[in-house]
Amino acid sequence: MEGTWRDCEDGLLTGNPIAQGSVDSAIGLATVAAPRGEPDAPPVDFHLCVGATRERVLELQADLRLETVDRLFDVTERYWRGWSGQASPATPPTGRSPALTSTVSDLDPLPARVQSLFRRSLLIIRTQTDNRGAILAANDTDIMGTNRAHYSYMWPRDGALVAHALDASGYASLTRQFFVFCRDILPRQHAIPGMPVPPTALAHKYAPDGSVGSSWHSSLAPDGSPETPLQEDETALVVWALKYHYERHRDFEFVEAMYRALARPCADFLLAYRDKDGLPLPSWDLWEERRGIHTYTVCTVIAALRAASSLALLFGDAARSEVYAAGADSVLDAMFAHLWNPSHGRFARRLECPADGSRVPDMTIDASLHALHLFDVLPATDPRVAETMRQVDDRLWVRAGIGGMARYEGDYYGRVSNDLANVPGNPWIICTLWRAQWQIASARTLADLDAPRDLLEWANLTALPSGVLPEQIHPYHFTPVTVAPLTWSHAEVVETVHKWIAKRRELA
Repeated sequence: MEGTWRDCEDGLLTGNPIAQGSVDSAIGLATVAAPRGEPDAPPVDFHLCVGATRERVLELQADLRLETVDRLFDVTERYWRGWSGQASPATPPTGRSPALTSTVSDLDPLPARVQSLFRRSLLIIRTQTDNRGAILAANDTDIMGTNRAHYSYMWPRDGALVAHALDASGYASLTRQFFVFCRDILPRQHAIPGMPVPPTALAHKYAPDGSVGSSWHSSLAPDGSPETPLQEDETALVVWALKYHYERHRDFEFVEAMYRALARPCADFLLAYRDKDGLPLPSWDLWEERRGIHTYTVCTVIAALRAASSLALLFGDAARSEVYAAGADSVLDAMFAHLWNPSHGRFARRLECPADGSRVPDMTIDASLHALHLFDVLPATDPRVAETMRQVDDRLWVRAGIGGMARYEGDYYGRVSNDLANVPGNPWIICTLWRAQWQIASARTLADLDAPRDLLEWANLTALPSGVLPEQIHPYHFTPVTVAPLTWSHAEVVETVHKWIAKRRELA
């Protein structure tokens, strides 16, 4: 009853043909060991066939008898090399990605190490993507050592950004499943006595089967009244990503169905979920730490309403198209009126929203201000964007150790250094590559592309030997802090490579 390992201790297995109950097993292989100094005995190959049915297992077993193990490894390697190398031209889009996906020859100007990281990132993203649509944030159990939860959930924000990178790379079948998943988990309104009606918005996170995941956001507003805890950018970015999916793949009937069942109800929510000034109502930030009205969230809402307007016009919903476009303009005007701070010469990170109904500007420098250009809310040439990015670069670059970009001033999460003047926080791969994407967006000559190329090489230095990228890096040496792989980190590598190649093509 202790396990078959007990039967192994004398070196001779009993060999019972069958067992019942809680069953485990052990394998014994008899071979002749070569004397010292002589060639070793031939290696032993072992395989395990797993299937949903007995018939499938027997089918796999029959296939294996026709192949050698070396041949199977070769077939597998060829398949995934082919999968990660596929690319096809796209029509010119609007959004974060270029008009064309990157072919093998397009990658040639990049260092070989970056080309390898690009392909490995696509492969690692695939390992994090469930066949039924959920794109998981990180499959890493190490985080369980310090937290009471894991990252094996689908955050709609992370999923939308990863789907955008996959679409830019041509993987439409994967991203279609993601949008279907989002459609199916979108809440339908059900009134419960004494409780506010839940908004038609995506929740904090989901398990791969579509069930709502655990959340650390409070269900009480600062004044004690009940509210549904939201990260509004998660709903907005799914709409934004769906529009790019159509521009990239032109699958009209699929996107038309997704517009009516997913994008339109989400856009209606985004339009309605605003205060008297036109700003989105308070929600939680992308770092999941603060409640308020965040510039990042505001930018994603503008991008989503613009995307919804474009899709509505495409599918004959002209009246809604005008309403969504006007809503996007209204939110943009409100952002200028309430989040632009002339005395600091930059946008605020957020407006704090305490229980007394006031709004207090939070001028902490935060890398999430890159949303101003990442989602084409404002052009890179806008002086307000340029000055905001200059201050972000100046204050969040890690001046000691390995360099890289921190999330925000005084970031506490995983902090290993209290030298905040030189290490405002641990460097994050996401934030560092946002800096690279800003450098690409503002590049005017081919020489201007050297700096973002160097940041791609920096990202490669943070990778484990397998190519796995973590969430954040130790500021004094290239070792991972917190989860690895972080799917979002790999998506930003893919996104940055596509943008670099497109900008180089444009400038050339």
